Amino acid sequence: MKVSKTVVQSFIFVVLTGVFAFHGFPSWQLFFYGAVGGEVAGSCYYLTNGTDAILIDCGSHFSEEIEIEGKTIKINDDDPFPFDGTKVRAILITHAHADHIGRLHWFILQYPDFTGPIYMTPATWEIYSATLDDTIQYADCFPGCLKTTVKERIKNQKEVVFPLVAFSLVEGVSAYFVENGHIPGSVSVIINIVERNEVTTICFSGDIGPGNHPFLKDIPYDVFSMTQADILVVESTYGDKSRDNVETVEEFYQVIRESVSYYPNFCFRPYTAHPCFASRRHPRWKNSGNDEDRSWGQVLPFDHGKIRGDDELQRLRKDGILYKILYGKTFK
Repeated sequence: MKVSKTVVQSFIFVVLTGVFAFHGFPSWQLFFYGAVGGEVAGSCYYLTNGTDAILIDCGSHFSEEIEIEGKTIKINDDDPFPFDGTKVRAILITHAHADHIGRLHWFILQYPDFTGPIYMTPATWEIYSATLDDTIQYADCFPGCLKTTVKERIKNQKEVVFPLVAFSLVEGVSAYFVENGHIPGSVSVIINIVERNEVTTICFSGDIGPGNHPFLKDIPYDVFSMTQADILVVESTYGDKSRDNVETVEEFYQVIRESVSYYPNFCFRPYTAHPCFASRRHPRWKNSGNDEDRSWGQVLPFDHGKIRGDDELQRLRKDGILYKILYGKTFK
């Protein structure tokens, strides 16, 4: 298998891209657009045979500056995609974190002729759909007249698929999901390519959980072994980190205690805001079994600087100080 790296530049979008060419299967190539070359966010894989393409994840870059080969590069989510999106026939989502799905609405906006399915698990859809209205509503530079259209297209084109249920993508290419214990609904993607009476199996790991989760299933390593993948594409941003087998939340609660006690006289004391990918990670905290957080008042999870949910925003009408702290401006 050939492995080469090249710098791909499309308009103002610049990322380090890896290219895989499959020996014996010259019509298929795999390109990496994000989460490589020094960037953590923006997971996006483009699998194509030149005529058709499959997109695995479509993650946000959060408009962050990154260092690639000694150069500082800023990637904005509304930048043009650095590949031919007109060839995309289907999109597969590994999980609901923004760095894997946060740019989906921009893809739908930029490619109005895309009518293919968007595959994800039921839990991923439930988490993503819970924040979809706000995601589009607060998207900078997103045309107001198209917000409803894009939202409806995503809802209509989404295909909810359970793990271990195979589905066809294009002729000769099929896929299925395997649970991987990262968050509710998170999966690895297994793709089988049949060409010249031979099968090539690619496993896209997605973000894999550490195990010992309070309510998610253990990682089915036996199932992964049976996939017999020829190519393994691993999310390894934190691959050199070691974790305890049993996760403790004591340090986390200590930080919250110090934060709450630091400003004992502030009028926003009834609220405790914490960055936690909003509803995506909030369940794990709330499931930790600690009742201490009841003394912290109303919990307002926020995602990358924005409170998620119109209900929370309405409550903030009566608390301009907290809103200004979180948003940097007064409520309008």
